[in-house]
Amino acid sequence: MQAAANGNAKSMTRTFFARNLVGVMLATVALTGACGKDSSNGSRLFHDANDPTHSTLGYQWGFVNDDAYSRYIAPLIQIRDNFLPADNPLTSRVQYWIDRFDANLRERHPDQLEGVPKPKARIILNPSMNAFIAPVPVCHDVEVRLRDHDSDEQAEQIFFDIGGGAFELWPSDEIKCMPADNDQVARDEIAAAIRDFNERAPKGCKISLEKDGKRLFIAPGKACEASESLISFGGSKQLVLLRTANWVNVYAGLITGMSEREVVGVIAHELGHYYRSHVNARGDLYNFFYKAGQDVSPSRPKPVAAMEEVGSAAYSGSALVASMDRFKRVPRQKFHSALFMAAGDIATGVCEKNSDCSKSCRQLTKMAETDEFKQVTLLFPLRELNADGLKLYAEFETLASQCLADIPVVSPGMDDSGDKGGMTWSAFLRKVSNPGWPGWVTDDVDVRIALTKWLRAIANRLPERAPKGAKNVAALVRSVSTSLFDEEIDAVKAIQAAYDQRLGFYTDEQEADEISAEWLAQIGIEPKAAVETYLRIGTWAEGEGKKASASLLETPAGMCQELFDHDWRDKDGKFHFVAIGDYQDSHHHTCYRAFNVDREIRAHRYKKEGDGARDLLSAAKWRELQKIAEDSTGLEVLDAVSKTDRSLGRDIHRAASQASRFTHTGCVFSPF
Repeated sequence: MQAAANGNAKSMTRTFFARNLVGVMLATVALTGACGKDSSNGSRLFHDANDPTHSTLGYQWGFVNDDAYSRYIAPLIQIRDNFLPADNPLTSRVQYWIDRFDANLRERHPDQLEGVPKPKARIILNPSMNAFIAPVPVCHDVEVRLRDHDSDEQAEQIFFDIGGGAFELWPSDEIKCMPADNDQVARDEIAAAIRDFNERAPKGCKISLEKDGKRLFIAPGKACEASESLISFGGSKQLVLLRTANWVNVYAGLITGMSEREVVGVIAHELGHYYRSHVNARGDLYNFFYKAGQDVSPSRPKPVAAMEEVGSAAYSGSALVASMDRFKRVPRQKFHSALFMAAGDIATGVCEKNSDCSKSCRQLTKMAETDEFKQVTLLFPLRELNADGLKLYAEFETLASQCLADIPVVSPGMDDSGDKGGMTWSAFLRKVSNPGWPGWVTDDVDVRIALTKWLRAIANRLPERAPKGAKNVAALVRSVSTSLFDEEIDAVKAIQAAYDQRLGFYTDEQEADEISAEWLAQIGIEPKAAVETYLRIGTWAEGEGKKASASLLETPAGMCQELFDHDWRDKDGKFHFVAIGDYQDSHHHTCYRAFNVDREIRAHRYKKEGDGARDLLSAAKWRELQKIAEDSTGLEVLDAVSKTDRSLGRDIHRAASQASRFTHTGCVFSPF
């Protein structure tokens, strides 16, 4: 077996868990493995309408009852038991629409849906506007034997990414898997899954399925990937596969923030994930670049190898820009915002270590201790500064430049205390990664965890050696800032080049978007409800503080609505191609999603069949259900960010959560 992809691999797949705890990462797939390559699936690469599932193989879905949901899914997605019961009127209403979609598809495609469990509704008491399909890890009494590993030690469980072909150690002590039935049906499903995998053999990986007496085992071939977590193991007692759980999870905040028709649009999108089983879908069917245009074809786009270079640059550029958008800019700044905390930490520490510090260091330290400075710079650079904050920042940068100019940059092994004795490059990097100033960075555990994660990503972008010519720390900060600014300029240029070439990036989220319009029409709901859903999410996101990124060329919600109202033409009547936004995110920007689905409706000429709108509740009745959602949830915002936007609070919670435990990266812990 081959060692897993190195640190340069991009985590592109929708089927895996991401883990930072104790340094173990589950399954990553390189960008080039999914982009610009023709699928081995032949004509199946193009799906037209009326194709609700990838296949009828039963291993794709898992039936999870209420008890199993609480035992295996709730801990995985970290919701405990904070959800509404099945007989709650709100749950019942969401279930009504799920049943409408399900009945429609089973009537039209009885053979394809024969082995697919009927999905159930789960209303989670969270105020965010979100919904998702979750996986359920299922453990099979099938051994995994790593024949080229010289070890007799057996792990309890090994996870096999059946979509991409990689093997990982499963953290059985932390995440429990649902036991599979140990009957012939279950064995037949495993056999069918392995046969299906071997037919396409991604990257040449093939799996043998064999018997050793009564014991069934699989053995990966030499071309298959195994993570470093398996180096000391020769195999495992059980095999873990991810299945798509039969639950549509809806946050209560989605109900409070949308009309019923818009919520039905979200349900259609999530059911696209469910029936297409994106949790364990083939990696070669998604995450490829293609040529987009003014019009779309009624069939799935083709990967275009010639777009791979510009696509890879846009992907990398998006990752950089998305991470840097967290650190808010200041007009005419000399210090990069991500270095604000390190510069302040070093400068204020000078007088603590040396009573004979310079006047500028004393002035800066005194200013930083004032209530005014603490108040207006609270959470900067994660939050933008107001007018008073901008004035104080300019004064801070002037004083910090003077103060830090007195601290020489010294070679390794010399005094790196950060006072006038000097500072080494490694000591500077430690300050960038883990500053202790200002005070708010240590006031809240989640803030600290999230900030450390984001700042380490900045430090990792810096070279191993100090920039030449930086004789003192002030010059060092300016030099590093210039380097970071230049990188961001190049990243924005790469994103602009992708936009100029009309680069598309096909993801499972885009597929679910497009499917939703088809299914809405089939149950008699105007398919443009899907478009309205994304317009609404865009407006909500901006209201929560998540502004459209100019660097990612994202279209603001107000402008998007105006373009939609004018058939995607600007005030001069010229067609406006909407930018995808963040290429590294399988969720394209909300305006692009509205734009793409609107064109998809035209390409397929979708028309609503019948009048399903008559089954929508009256505004008054829907308001009653919204009241249930409102009364059931409270704002889950950190105390430290209670005075700022809720979007930042959620970003901090999410980053802290992902840094400390497993979390699913599938549809959805963000709708935008």
